[in-house]
Amino acid sequence: MTEAWIRTNRITLPGGAKIPTDLISKLKDSNVDDVSEQNNVRSFSKTDTRELVMQDGSVVSVSIYSGSAGQNSSLNVLGLVTAFEDEDSSVIVIGMTPNGSMPVNIGSVEADLISINGNREIEEMLELISTIE
Repeated sequence: MTEAWIRTNRITLPGGAKIPTDLISKLKDSNVDDVSEQNNVRSFSKTDTRELVMQDGSVVSVSIYSGSAGQNSSLNVLGLVTAFEDEDSSVIVIGMTPNGSMPVNIGSVEADLISINGNREIEEMLELISTIE
């Protein structure tokens, strides 16, 4: 995994019905499990919880995750997941980014092929999430 991404799922039920909080929690957990499996992320576990102020002034809780990317990669992975409601829908947001460096050794030459500051990527994702209406 060498790219950052973010995915937003908006769930709307007929008649403005709201999805129960425990079901939203299960959907978030399922999304985290699916994403880590699909991206071959090992030891993907929650490391932090952040409070994010949305553009409308509401505050949502964002879970931050960390793990190891694949068996042949020295890059680690950071991820985030949050869920919140507006008047008409429930929104689940999940994102993932590489974190660290990928060294390359060719003969006597040692250098980093790529270096990604995952924490900075997470901050940019949080900024994007705060604008979701």
